[in-house]
Amino acid sequence: MSVPYWIALFFLSLGLALGLSYGSIDLAVLPALSGLVCAAVLVRREAYWQRTVGHVMFCGLAITLLMDFAPGLNSATAIADVVQSEGASPLTMRMSLDKPLLGLWVLLACSWVVVLRRKGVLMTLAVIRPLTALACLGGAWAAPGCWG
Repeated sequence: MSVPYWIALFFLSLGLALGLSYGSIDLAVLPALSGLVCAAVLVRREAYWQRTVGHVMFCGLAITLLMDFAPGLNSATAIADVVQSEGASPLTMRMSLDKPLLGLWVLLACSWVVVLRRKGVLMTLAVIRPLTALACLGGAWAAPGCWG
């Protein structure tokens, strides 16, 4: 691994240690985090089947974290029981800090997401970003209970 990866892993470890010390993260999240480490190691392997297993494992863990099924991540409450108008249900908003964790893992394990090395920045802007926006908007559109 090159130096920027070690720096990113250092800050990731520091953030996880701070979250653990302040109570934002419990020890129950360690299996999910160790699964992410195993997925990152598998993605870097030469064998095609190991890379495939690593990507499938990462996607499964990402879905688990995104759907808030993984125990141990205690999101801080940003807005607590605020009623916007008369007769409305109270609104509670939480800061889901596990979502940036997944983004950091995507950048660490799949560095080709940042820039397609052979095609350059133009290919990244023309292909990867629209596909990412389509996936995000499609996921939001398909979310149950989103539209009434």
